Amino acid sequence: MSDPTDDLLARAPDNVFARIARRHAGRSPEERQRLLSQDVGEAIPFVGTAGLGVEVLRPTRVVVRLAPERATQNHIGGVHAAALALLAETATGLIVAQNVPAGSVPVLRSLGVDFQRRAEGVLRATAQLAVDEVERIRARPIGKVEAPVSVTDASSEAPVEATLRWAWLPEHKAGL
Repeated sequence: MSDPTDDLLARAPDNVFARIARRHAGRSPEERQRLLSQDVGEAIPFVGTAGLGVEVLRPTRVVVRLAPERATQNHIGGVHAAALALLAETATGLIVAQNVPAGSVPVLRSLGVDFQRRAEGVLRATAQLAVDEVERIRARPIGKVEAPVSVTDASSEAPVEATLRWAWLPEHKAGL
C-alpha cells in the first residue's frame, strides 16, 4: 500500500531535501534511514557531527532520532539541553526545507524549548504539517510557519515541549 503523501513527494519542489527524500523513498526502511541520515548529514554537516539520524523524511512528516552518546551528555549524564533543542530544530527544519519552493531557503525565526524532565534513552523528534500547510508553503517564495514538533524519549514521554517558527525567503534576499 502506498503512502497517501506519495503524490506530494512526487510534486515536491526541486530543492536538496526534496531530492534526498525522493531518491530514497523506494528503499527498504533500514537502508532508507541509513542513506537519509548520510545525505542529510552531508547537506547539513552539524547534523552528522551531532549524530542525528533521519528515520522519516516525507513532505508531511519528519522523524529525527538521537541515541544517547557521551558526546551529547551534560554534566549530570543526561542529554544536553542544546542536543534536545537541536533535535527539535532539525526535524522542523527538514519538514519546512523540503517544501520551500526552489530558489527559497528556510530560516529559523524563533526557538522556544521548555524542559519538562530528564530525557531517557533514544530520543525522537516528530514534525508534522497538514497537506494544506505544505501546499501553502510551496505556493509562495516567502512566508512564515509555526512547525509543530513532539520530542519523546524511550519511555514515550515528552522531556521537552518545543515551539519553532520558521520563515522562508528567496536566496538572494538571504544573501546567498
